[in-house]
Amino acid sequence: MKKRLTKNGGLKLLSLAVAFIVWLLVINISNPKVRRTKTVEIEVLNEDAVTKKSRVYEIRGGNKVNVSYDVRILDENKIKSSDFRAYVDCNKLYEDTNSLYVVVEVVDNKELIIGSPSASPGVINLDIETIQQKKFDLISHAEGTPGEGYSVGEIKLDPSSITLTGPENVFGSISNVGIEVNVDGAVSDLSGEAVPVLYDANGNRLETDTSKLKFSMEGIHYNVTILGGKTLPLNFNVGGNVASGYKFIGVESATKSVQVTGPPAELEKLSSIEIPQNVLNIEGATEDKSVVLDVNEYLPAGVSASGSKDVMITLKVAAINRKTFELKLSDIRLNGKNSAYTYATSPEIITLVVSGLETELAKLKASDLNAVMNISGLTEGTHTGSLAFKPSGSLAVESYTPFNVIVTARDETQPAQTSSESSSSDSQGGSSSQNPSESAYQGETSQPATSATRESTTHRSEPSSKTETPAPSQTVPPRETSSKPETQTRRESGSKTEP
Repeated sequence: MKKRLTKNGGLKLLSLAVAFIVWLLVINISNPKVRRTKTVEIEVLNEDAVTKKSRVYEIRGGNKVNVSYDVRILDENKIKSSDFRAYVDCNKLYEDTNSLYVVVEVVDNKELIIGSPSASPGVINLDIETIQQKKFDLISHAEGTPGEGYSVGEIKLDPSSITLTGPENVFGSISNVGIEVNVDGAVSDLSGEAVPVLYDANGNRLETDTSKLKFSMEGIHYNVTILGGKTLPLNFNVGGNVASGYKFIGVESATKSVQVTGPPAELEKLSSIEIPQNVLNIEGATEDKSVVLDVNEYLPAGVSASGSKDVMITLKVAAINRKTFELKLSDIRLNGKNSAYTYATSPEIITLVVSGLETELAKLKASDLNAVMNISGLTEGTHTGSLAFKPSGSLAVESYTPFNVIVTARDETQPAQTSSESSSSDSQGGSSSQNPSESAYQGETSQPATSATRESTTHRSEPSSKTETPAPSQTVPPRETSSKPETQTRRESGSKTEP
């Protein structure tokens, strides 16, 4: 076989060379037509037809298309992307679908292009959003630690506020705008310019793409007072109560501490500067309250503030809103569960009225309320339910609909059942009937217990009846409908109904 392959090798190579030359002659003589593709950037015409209505747009899928064309094979290397123009006209926007047809023109080497080129995709869609403007008061963050024995005093910003312009959906996560100033190792006052930084509601820096946002100022000028000597923190004592339906949410001040001078004996006695309640009084307030004070008025004789003595304080007040919220048994932590029983609530859904700040109510979850129910010592039957809550933030649970806790003995001869299976099994085995709308909760572990076994022909004796202490009456708004307590028939030698 090897001999056959290598025999007359020179003739075989010559044959290949002749075949290649013949192929080149054929190609050059026939010069066939081929289909080729170039990537071309889309040009947008009359975009003010979209933007003049306080809107911005973005081409979905990118701003390039593939242009396909026919050309002779000998001319294909002469064609470039710049020989084509692909554009859309916003005056011809289909408002229902925000779509535009892509038009392709040949701008150079027209004589080499066969027929009309086509674009893929031939239709593009625009993502159009409304433009929003929002003003933010600027905040400042000192980064680092000043030199030993020095501290950061007042940070002044110019301007003190900034306006952002951009798509409406970008503002959802922006809570504050400010600057970050590096004070590491500073032993004297600092000044300079910093770019604005975006923060979320928790004060964390947002790594958001700001290319879609326009800032009214690109740079914010700052002056930082670096204090020497003894530095005393300001202690703000707030007095009074805000108006009904409002909540005091905190004190804001650019000045957190003040550098003071005075006799060493007097300075030794001072650990803070107390601002009294009568100065920071929020009685009946329904909005933020600003107070400007001279800090020297709250220092003992012979001690005075070095540098600026004026301190601006803002007492933040926000409206309290209310929201109805639904809990199921699976949202509640059960304390004192007994593995010999399953648990259900009637009704299945417990409706709560929760109050708090609008920002917290908007993202309210069951876990934010930390609902707990103590079921230790509950025996088989129906019991009045009671809940305790440890809500987070400004949230408070004002009321909830009354409900019952239904305790059912587990059938130890059967494997653990789902809530629906448990209801069906209890009904057939002579146990109390459970409403299909009730939510069942079974113990986490099952321990063998002969006394818990129920036979179809015999009834299990119940332990002595235990008196349940009713939960405190809950006030429910007029719109809430309290579920009527359900009854459950105990499986005893004598039938007994427990309310």
